[in-house]
Amino acid sequence: MVDNGSPSEDEIERQNKCLKACGDALLAIEQVWVKLYDEKKITVERTQKELKQCSKDHSLCCAQCVPQRRHFTDDQKDDFREGGKALLIGGGVFAIAGVGAATIFEEPEIGSVFFGIATATSLISLIALKLNVDPIDPNFSKVPIPSFPKVPAVRPVRNTGLTGSVARAANAVSANQTETIGLLNALLTALNRSDSAADAGDASAEERQLKAARDFAKKVADALRKAMPLRLALADKLTGPSLDLSISERDALKLRDDLIIDGFPREFFDRLKALGADEDDRALVRQSLIIELANLSNFNQIRPRDSLIDPTWRASDLRLASSLEQFSRS
Repeated sequence: MVDNGSPSEDEIERQNKCLKACGDALLAIEQVWVKLYDEKKITVERTQKELKQCSKDHSLCCAQCVPQRRHFTDDQKDDFREGGKALLIGGGVFAIAGVGAATIFEEPEIGSVFFGIATATSLISLIALKLNVDPIDPNFSKVPIPSFPKVPAVRPVRNTGLTGSVARAANAVSANQTETIGLLNALLTALNRSDSAADAGDASAEERQLKAARDFAKKVADALRKAMPLRLALADKLTGPSLDLSISERDALKLRDDLIIDGFPREFFDRLKALGADEDDRALVRQSLIIELANLSNFNQIRPRDSLIDPTWRASDLRLASSLEQFSRS
């Protein structure tokens, strides 16, 4: 803010970009539902219902576009946006893999593991994208304490491919993702509270919050750098016919369409809730995933073992980690 309390030109520009992004997202998601209606895949009543939800999600998005102080450079913002988008695609791929494992291969236990990865990855993406658009937090006198989601542990299942070693590898990936989510939320809260402290003229509280934010950013960067070796260890365990699953392009596209038209399984939203996503965030994850899935027009195949070590996913981890580390040293 400028000295008279009015938004600076920089803040207004950021707000306008945020509002444009919300408008672009609204147009994209509406086009998905209208296209499905034109193809006679959904009824007019379903289309109207979804368009109404689109408007609600758009209002939520725009409500977050409030002028606030600049904490990150333009390059860092690009990293959060592009890195978050790539992670969201990964979340969508594993959502398809989860349904495919349970329905095509009749391996519901493995499908549940894939759903866990899908939900956590999608939520990490959402929080990364929210770093610059959340409203300020009036509770600026208290430095946030990270709260790490508690999710059910993956347990071995007798007479299946889900052995003890696979379960341990899956739990290590899950622990890393829940740590990342807890630290990202704490970072976001500290940044928002620093803005409130500045608005209240409390320089001491503002500095405490910014110091905490830098510390959280460094810890998030460390967690993201540790993610790939853990995913690699899990990928190494996904061997044999019940674990090394490959979903053909044709099946993947059908599963993609089923997820969009029939909706994500209840387990998906239950897991998002367990990870701390409130109703609004769950709606935003759903909308964002539908947009990204609809834009994935072709797949060579989906093989979760390969997806876990996808270089694009690793590049997203490192891109986010690098920008967060830069901020931690600012």
